[in-house]
Amino acid sequence: MNEFEKLVFDMRNSQKEYFKTKYPSWLKRSKELEAKVDRYLMNINQPKMKF
Repeated sequence: MNEFEKLVFDMRNSQKEYFKTKYPSWLKRSKELEAKVDRYLMNINQPKMKF
């Protein structure tokens, strides 16, 4: 499993746990992981500068 796949896997597990338990700690973890996934996607979609 690569880095991105692990991030998404962990994010989805955290989301499932939050919806199952409604614990604020799972919501916080879900949001943190979602932000990491978003940053990862933004970085791979940025055009590379050529010099």
